[in-house]
Amino acid sequence: MTVSYRRSSAASNGRPKDPATPVILVSKGPFDLPLSLRAAASFFPAVGPPAMVLRIPVLLPPGATIIDIRQLSTRPSLITASASPAIDQNRLRAIANWLTSWDLDLRPFYKQVASHRIMGPVTATLSGLKPLRPATLFEMAAIAITEQQLSLAAAFHIRARLVKRFGTPLDGLWIFPVPRKIAVHKQSQGRRLRIVDSTHLDGVAGRNGAVCRPAIVTPTVPGSSPLHSLLRPLAEYEAVIGGSF
Repeated sequence: MTVSYRRSSAASNGRPKDPATPVILVSKGPFDLPLSLRAAASFFPAVGPPAMVLRIPVLLPPGATIIDIRQLSTRPSLITASASPAIDQNRLRAIANWLTSWDLDLRPFYKQVASHRIMGPVTATLSGLKPLRPATLFEMAAIAITEQQLSLAAAFHIRARLVKRFGTPLDGLWIFPVPRKIAVHKQSQGRRLRIVDSTHLDGVAGRNGAVCRPAIVTPTVPGSSPLHSLLRPLAEYEAVIGGSF
């Protein structure tokens, strides 16, 4: 349940609430913001001590704002959210709920694993840990795609380059670029755009396999890699293992 505990004198007199007034939210189940921030920071290169406050720049009509979320207490789990510049309190509450996974109640999970000899102690030490969401679904999708790299460090640096090229700086933070700003940018030409090497596809489907498509197997740059002896049709491997992939 979301509750606003602060009431300005204007609100009590029936006038609209001051949008600059922070809202106080009650999390569903235990929530430890500093612990969640430390966990999130562990996935990125160390740049200093973990933050105790969640500050997220958000692009909204008519402009950008920074959402500031702080923990008031863990029992009960209370957080305060404010925006600079100020925005409508209902919108601020909805954004804060999204960023902090407000609707995720882990109490049934805690109860289920409490007696487990391994999971019980682990969950006890991590009580209140929740995933902190990106501000938009597009940023969430970009994170999911880039983190398919060889390492999280590589994924972080790829996103950092994307944000610094197409994003917008705001008070020491960066607003993640919107899809349209990236989509209208001209693609770079060269080897970096080649996803499938023709000889790699030969190894999966055979040189004239059923899934071969000229648009895919034609190299986008001159010169294809030499065919490696291990790049064989899958049928040969299946015959060796006596099954199919």
